[in-house]
Amino acid sequence: MKNFIPLVKVHVNNRLTHSVATHQIPETYPIEAMKKLGVKEKTSERMAVRVLERIGNFFLYCLKGFNNS
Repeated sequence: MKNFIPLVKVHVNNRLTHSVATHQIPETYPIEAMKKLGVKEKTSERMAVRVLERIGNFFLYCLKGFNNS
């Protein structure tokens, strides 16, 4: 998944701002806001849920990615 770290940033941004449910993220944030966080194209609800699952599985990778960006 090439958009993993940018989508993690979208989840963190969501938590710090609007704090909407994961399935509402694609409808809440415009593509311009997601592009600023590094997302290349509009994501689906399913992709947002998958990323949330993988955050738990790859938490150390997420931290390393944030430290490098």
